[in-house]
Amino acid sequence: NARPAEVNEADAGDEKGERKEMVSAALRASLTKQGYKIVGSHSGVKLCRWTKAMLRGRGGCYKHTFYGIASYQCMEATPSLACANKCVFCWRHHDNPVGTSFRWKVDSPQLLLDGFEANHLNMIKQLRGVPGVIPERFEEAVRAVRNCALSLV
Repeated sequence: NARPAEVNEADAGDEKGERKEMVSAALRASLTKQGYKIVGSHSGVKLCRWTKAMLRGRGGCYKHTFYGIASYQCMEATPSLACANKCVFCWRHHDNPVGTSFRWKVDSPQLLLDGFEANHLNMIKQLRGVPGVIPERFEEAVRAVRNCALSLV
């Protein structure tokens, strides 16, 4: 069972000891401009390039190749936009906050799940009528998320 990280109130909170939101207004604007949909105070969802490619009939990611998962019905999300790893293959932008412990306000899991799905499906809906999008795939993708690539750190 994962437990919340210990919080040093002087580092993480305001004068009342309440935890701060991870994503500042400036960072929210930057990430939104890059295509992220921010969910709650520390999470995000973004359309994967493989989702868009497969909607156009241009192939899928490794999950399609190895497991038969339709990339156009897969959602890419993270419960924490902060990460200390900066992997070269990561879908997150490297301007994201860096942290080795979670010291910010924590959103409820249900808020995150609902926000991920709603934002993902809205981004898919925006692809209606885009040249090259295969209508049958679009109709399947816009109905439901079937899989989720969930970046945990």
